[in-house]
Amino acid sequence: MPSPEQLKQQAQEMMGNRLKMRRMEMSLTQEELGVNVGYSPMAAKQAISQIERGITWLPTRKQDEFVKELHLDPNLMTLASYHYFSRNYEEVVSMLREREEAELRHRTQRLRINMSKSAPPTIPTEPPRITHEKPKVEKEPEIWEETFVEEVKGVEIPILQPAAGEPDPLTVFKNRLQGILSAAEFMEKEQLIQALKKIINE
Repeated sequence: MPSPEQLKQQAQEMMGNRLKMRRMEMSLTQEELGVNVGYSPMAAKQAISQIERGITWLPTRKQDEFVKELHLDPNLMTLASYHYFSRNYEEVVSMLREREEAELRHRTQRLRINMSKSAPPTIPTEPPRITHEKPKVEKEPEIWEETFVEEVKGVEIPILQPAAGEPDPLTVFKNRLQGILSAAEFMEKEQLIQALKKIINE
């Protein structure tokens, strides 16, 4: 456990560091702060330097000027000085540490808020639309033309012939068979048999 002298030194250093940080936040030099709180221009810089380095505690007669100049919490400063001069250094250290932690949390929270405000807004993406439309099927171009090229014993049989290119043999067979069947009502039995034999044997 730290001795009373160590706690005293720690309390002075914590208070000095607190005053230094506030002075720097307000863009004041040690000399400017010293003069503003009532020190003479010759002694101002040295007096503030000793307080900030933790060599001594700030004088009680100038405490109000420090509070006013650095915008300090008057309740905290009064209570800290009371415990310091009561030699309750451990309480001073505890008070200053709790205040530093609270201020750190506050600064961190403000930083997060500022960062979230400066971040570019996210544009929600629209989910893909689900459609139930049937896919369009392009109609195949007609490559067949109807001609009368088959004649079986005096009966003309309409056969679909390719308009361009050569189709596969099965397609040709089906088309010729369909042509024969379409002409079957005009054919005798023997003629029909002969026509069927012809396409089967070819």
